[in-house]
Amino acid sequence: MDRRTCLRWAGAAVAALAGCSNAASGPAATTPTAAAAIEFRDHRYDPARPAVVGRLQNTGPRTVSIVTVIATFYDADGGALAEWITAVGTIQPGEVVAFSAPYPDAESAGRVDDYELAVDRDETWYV
Repeated sequence: MDRRTCLRWAGAAVAALAGCSNAASGPAATTPTAAAAIEFRDHRYDPARPAVVGRLQNTGPRTVSIVTVIATFYDADGGALAEWITAVGTIQPGEVVAFSAPYPDAESAGRVDDYELAVDRDETWYV
């Protein structure tokens, strides 16, 4: 099993067990997990920046805090080039927020062929 396939299975297992992650891949539509309150609305790789830019929405009934987006960048052979974690902050119910996950090495940014996104969050219950 290649590294990318292994990472995908590991990520899916963590999301299924934890119930607190939402994953997306490349420019295609996303498929959020049923337990997730945070969903990717849209995202794309912008080679001019270079970064993955997009929007998240809190589709749940509670405020979600400590939201982070994890972007993994791949070359044409499916090899992982880099990973970047971007803090998004707190998102209120129904709120849509923008994010940017930069590719960390401008010199090798031209090698980016694909990416995967995951979101991690911590629910905070306000009374």
